[in-house]
Amino acid sequence: MLESVRVTVVFCPRCGSTDAGEGDSTHAPPGYTEMRCGHCLHFETCDHWDIRFRWNDDVTIVEGAALPRFVFTRGRLVEALRRLCGVATLDEDAFASQPAVRALCDRVGAAWSEPHRRYHSLQHLGECLRWFDDDRLRDAVAERTEVELALYLHDLRYDTTRGDNEELSADDARAMLSALDRADPARVERVCAMILATKAHVASTDDERVMLDVDLSILGADERRFAEYEQQIREEFHWVDVEAYAHGRRAVLARFAERRPIYFSAAMRDALEQRAHDNLRRALAPTSPD
Repeated sequence: MLESVRVTVVFCPRCGSTDAGEGDSTHAPPGYTEMRCGHCLHFETCDHWDIRFRWNDDVTIVEGAALPRFVFTRGRLVEALRRLCGVATLDEDAFASQPAVRALCDRVGAAWSEPHRRYHSLQHLGECLRWFDDDRLRDAVAERTEVELALYLHDLRYDTTRGDNEELSADDARAMLSALDRADPARVERVCAMILATKAHVASTDDERVMLDVDLSILGADERRFAEYEQQIREEFHWVDVEAYAHGRRAVLARFAERRPIYFSAAMRDALEQRAHDNLRRALAPTSPD
């Protein structure tokens, strides 16, 4: 009989990747060490408290199973919610302990960790946050807190047998954000609008454009990651037969390939546009008969 065990993993507090650990601490002050994430390249000089409580986490896995590639990090989400509600930093601990905040964080962590997700998982969330943090996008965003929350909440619902995941995700986001003390209704609605924009990938504001660019950053990933992404999507649609899936997936990719440009923001176009079209061209190329 397989048993579950609790193990401690080192994870990035920004993106949740477990591809993280101690770096070169030669130049760190006494009592400190350098921590670096291999996924999003986040870097911090930490003392032992930071390592224990920010970079370490206890997770439960089946004995003998592989460690998770990503874990859910609550601290960054709590900070974004605090900013949304205009709560002073000094009141952060009290804010984080509120039932509505805890419930929202629990729901977000559970949603992105659902076992049927292969691409729409904590890995995707981490990749979105990595691009959102890129300095090249900093001047393109007017309301960073709202875009960040839209990234956390845009796939609260993900069921490949449904066609209304975006609407359901926006409804859930609205209900949970509105339950927070002092949450501005106008800001909540802008977050929900960004979530809804992911359905057709059509934007009406600059912040929506950045959010959609970040959501589609996977199209411009390196060739290995793009191939992994394609396999992950296939696994999410495992219930669709081979021929029907190939036809439907080709139609989706072709719509993206026809976009000129794919990305709205100049920074994303410069970084990813050409590689995205290269990836899509390879994916849409006719396959040789066996």
